[in-house]
Amino acid sequence: MRFETTTEPAHGRAGGGSGTRRGRFDLIILAAAAIITLGDCDPRPPSPPTPSKASAPSSADPEYLPARSRSELPPAVQPGMPAFIPGYAELDPDSGLHMTGTPVLLDLKTWRLAVTGAVNNPLSLDFDELRALPRVRSRSTLVCPGYFEDNALW
Repeated sequence: MRFETTTEPAHGRAGGGSGTRRGRFDLIILAAAAIITLGDCDPRPPSPPTPSKASAPSSADPEYLPARSRSELPPAVQPGMPAFIPGYAELDPDSGLHMTGTPVLLDLKTWRLAVTGAVNNPLSLDFDELRALPRVRSRSTLVCPGYFEDNALW
């Protein structure tokens, strides 16, 4: 879409000839479109229909439910936290660390540790080969998403 403006009067006549009439025509069309568009708008919402005696609910109607008063409502009961949840945050008797879930049982005769990926020397060790390596001890702080924090010596 392209719009052009000019400072010369239409048809070379001073005082504006048909150019002024064209501007008035455009303004009239714009005003008419606005009136037509906004004419259907009603600023007031329709009032709800007044129920007649024939349409009022009654106890004979199977879908009729009478309103209950506040004194008829049962009290809200919120259960408290149990003192113990099995399998959640129990202390492991061997390590003293918090445990969640069920520990995985491994068959140490078939288990292998594989060190692969972006390493110079990929490595695969079984459990006996791993235990034969020199022991290195390190103290670590373990923090789990359940806000448990444990200190462990590995």
